[in-house]
Amino acid sequence: MPLNVVRLPKVSALMGAYNYGSYIVEAIKSAMEQEYPPERLELIIVDDGSTDDTAELVAEMMALYPGRIKFVQQQNAGATAATNRARREATGDLIALLDADDVWLPDKTAKQVALLRSRPELGLVFSRMRIIDANGRTLQGQYGHKEPIDHNQFAREIWENVAVQSSLMIEAGLFDQIPAEIPYADWWLALQGTRHKRIEYLREELVLYRWHGANITGGVTGVKALREGQKGIHFQRWVLRNFTIDELIHHLSPEQMQYVWTGLEHEGQKALAGISSYFGQLATVSDQDRSDAQRSVADAERAARDGDLVRACAYYLRARACDPYDQELRARFDEMVASATEAAKLPDPLAGSRAFAIVTDAEYLFEDDERLRSYAEAMRSVPSASLVIDASRLDPSAARQDLSELVGRCGLADDDDVSLVGVLGELAPSQRFRLNSQTRARYGTCQAARSAGTVPTFTEESLPMLRELALGADAVGADADITTRASPG
Repeated sequence: MPLNVVRLPKVSALMGAYNYGSYIVEAIKSAMEQEYPPERLELIIVDDGSTDDTAELVAEMMALYPGRIKFVQQQNAGATAATNRARREATGDLIALLDADDVWLPDKTAKQVALLRSRPELGLVFSRMRIIDANGRTLQGQYGHKEPIDHNQFAREIWENVAVQSSLMIEAGLFDQIPAEIPYADWWLALQGTRHKRIEYLREELVLYRWHGANITGGVTGVKALREGQKGIHFQRWVLRNFTIDELIHHLSPEQMQYVWTGLEHEGQKALAGISSYFGQLATVSDQDRSDAQRSVADAERAARDGDLVRACAYYLRARACDPYDQELRARFDEMVASATEAAKLPDPLAGSRAFAIVTDAEYLFEDDERLRSYAEAMRSVPSASLVIDASRLDPSAARQDLSELVGRCGLADDDDVSLVGVLGELAPSQRFRLNSQTRARYGTCQAARSAGTVPTFTEESLPMLRELALGADAVGADADITTRASPG
């Protein structure tokens, strides 16, 4: 076997089949005849309780392509269960999905593998498609996503799925099993791509996507469109309720949380347009859902009191996912997003600080000049560290003068080896939270960060340990002399 073939990743194509005997032979052949080394592509077919001739047709294909097709039969359990069963059988480095009624064009696998290999930051790729009818006639070309994928792909993918099932290929390590509650395998996989890496698409037709009147999702209208809207909203609600709050905060700003919610509205609008009525039921809300919503509201208000407005927005987003019909939640969520947006415009109390911020109270240093001298001697030439001196509880003018005199007495006014940052002026709760949350250590009795309770506190005697901790931190920041930030009261 040529060396370049050995190095090619193995691709596992997953196919769930339910009564698609009319199309499955063409689908199988399109996978088996890819312009990709046959020994590097396997096809796993799960017959999800078909009552037609699917099993017999697959057996004929297995004889035609010996050793390349795995076939599993199970009682009907739905599309997600079929995909999960196929995933358990897969041995490839990359996973691709192929519906039993669709067709891959011959160069799909090779082109998608090449794109993934050329850009290590990508975890999933997909392509445009051509829509065909039951007889293979073209109904529409260049079907699928056309615009550039947003910078925040995670938010965009919750808003609406951009990668259609048979067009995608994903790194096998990015998913194991799809949660049973998830109705769309492709939407879930695309979200995993944005959750862990990035996704991209080839702007060319690599798939024939068949609309034949019996589709589960594509091209549906009427009651089926309402059903798909319900499923889409269910997916979005599930994500917002089951992903951790920390993960939502990591991926989404408050404004992006608001944008994500418009995706649920978009799914509802599409569903109601499909049935040409405003009276379709889009979501079901149980007593447990309402109870969960109220718990999230309580968590949101607690976070808001602590000054963590972004977390408060995330909890309100979750509350809305629990009970999307509660208009009071909608109003409160919008208010919280507005508050968080305004708070983000306030001066950063750590502006000018290096990455390893060590907070101390100005009062602690004012009591004894030796405390600052000892700090400077121990932390000299630590490139990542800044001593952030919190004088926010003092009169700004007096504190500025006192800090300047203290730095002068300690001989640090022109010392570039010691980074000092002064925080002057009263801090808003959100600024106080920002200061606390970004603190890496404390020096002395620091009231400003005491409530956080999770970062280590050091005294004059333990400064060597503080130096060791800062030197070991994987952090690089900008040099700063004493920098003052006055903030609105």
